[in-house]
Amino acid sequence: MLGEALAAMANPNEEAPAPGKAPQNMREYDPEWAYAFASGEIARSCDHSTMVSQVRVPVLFTHHFRKVDPATGFLLGAISDQQAGQVRRLIEATGQEFTYQSFPTMPHSMHGADPDLFAKVVVEWAEAL
Repeated sequence: MLGEALAAMANPNEEAPAPGKAPQNMREYDPEWAYAFASGEIARSCDHSTMVSQVRVPVLFTHHFRKVDPATGFLLGAISDQQAGQVRRLIEATGQEFTYQSFPTMPHSMHGADPDLFAKVVVEWAEAL
């Protein structure tokens, strides 16, 4: 499951690493950053519900790769469908427009994996404001 998730989140524009070598983005990844997410430390002093409930501008939410591992219940990706739904509810309760676009196979770095699509999505959203 993890291998499938990592492959789905990889940037298709990057050359595959040599066998036995980690891709460049993983060699540059900060393990302290990963630990902060895995341990929950990243959000310890930030109540996300309160923060999101104070949004005062229209929001474009592009939702990328996500999958829940059925064996462990762990989320692979940045945010689950249920969490994205809660973000929508909180932002819409402020009276702000919430535009949701789902890209379930898109890596986390949409702007790196498909810069043309990223630009198109953002420009079209901004023009519709």
